Amino acid sequence: MKYKQYREQISEHDCVPTSFVNAIIYLFKRNEIPAEVVRRIYEYTLDVPKSGATTVYAVELLSNWLSSFKKGKFSVSIDVQKGAAVHFEKTPFLTQKKKSICALMRVLWGGSIWHFITLFYEKDGWVYCFDPYPGDTKSGNWEWIQPSDLNDGCNLRIKRSHLNKLESDSKFKAGENEDRVLVIIERKSPRKKRGSK
Repeated sequence: MKYKQYREQISEHDCVPTSFVNAIIYLFKRNEIPAEVVRRIYEYTLDVPKSGATTVYAVELLSNWLSSFKKGKFSVSIDVQKGAAVHFEKTPFLTQKKKSICALMRVLWGGSIWHFITLFYEKDGWVYCFDPYPGDTKSGNWEWIQPSDLNDGCNLRIKRSHLNKLESDSKFKAGENEDRVLVIIERKSPRKKRGSK
């Protein structure tokens, strides 16, 4: 089966809605995604008038709405983790490579600029991700990769140990404990109606 095509952001600031859309693409087929979900993603995000960026508060509001919205085969539970709770030795979903769970994570993009990417799974100490704002620089701790069937369409992989480092002055780090944000999204089986088998 051909890997899914994830979206790149179309401005300098829409990494959050684009990463949410990519998570939904990963978890659901196109005909399972209600239009209302896409509308709400953009309605709740980009809430900073001056820059067009998205606050963590808006991420939490959207996560609450998505968790409560159920339609057809669309049903998710979302856990927004912040601070010291975000530690990858305590995040086993990364090692499972399940098509029913993924995450958004806030990482440093450079200097003091925060950025959101989508995390899918871990393999051999690397966390496979999709960054909606791809680049071409390299590091021993992360690298851009060509999306393919072998990596489920990911365009970036980051060493788990790099994500976990507390120093907040390097690209693709989660940052100091007080800065960390991880949004774990899990697809849920739709509830059966009464009387159905």
